[in-house]
Amino acid sequence: MSQYIKMKINFVLPGTGIAGGIRVVFKYANRLSQRGHDVKIIYPVVPPRMDREWTDYRSRITQFLGTIKRVVRSNSVDWFDVEVELVPIPTIAPNAISLVEFFIPDADITIATSWETSYLVASLGESKGKKVYFVQHYEIWKTWNDERSWERVGRLASEPDQYPIEMKEITPPNKEARREKELVDQSYSLPLSKITISKWLEELLKNKVRV
Repeated sequence: MSQYIKMKINFVLPGTGIAGGIRVVFKYANRLSQRGHDVKIIYPVVPPRMDREWTDYRSRITQFLGTIKRVVRSNSVDWFDVEVELVPIPTIAPNAISLVEFFIPDADITIATSWETSYLVASLGESKGKKVYFVQHYEIWKTWNDERSWERVGRLASEPDQYPIEMKEITPPNKEARREKELVDQSYSLPLSKITISKWLEELLKNKVRV
């Protein structure tokens, strides 16, 4: 244990519901804690809907129901054995940083784990440590789920393994998807150190986004 420099590490999640990316973060947090680091997982009580207008009634209903569920569940996760402290914060909206920052522990490093959380982490002060963006996927989910987008990307890429990278060039099918893609793409230009989990994501960031 003595060969490791013990650090205070914050992971900022968009939520604690069942998802592959969240499971990965839980695993990393547990393992870092087992190595002696002080690890905390930060998550919002009010679920984010940053890709929709504030006046969108469906977004508000989704947020309200999600908030009620999280309050009832308290700060527990019943689908994964989380060994580190879970720290609820009111929201991850960056325009509420003056309120939110008070709830986030000081750290040596604070890690955004999704595009939604990247904007908050980029807004944090120096007391939260080095700011990092853990990029697990190109999170344009509404575009990925559109069949026409796959047809278009098939005409751009000669090999299937290039499809995910060429998706950067696709214009999303509707206003909501375009807004999501715009926010995702802009998140890669935030002043955060980037960590990826695959070669294609590294290529996307270097050659398409040019970060």
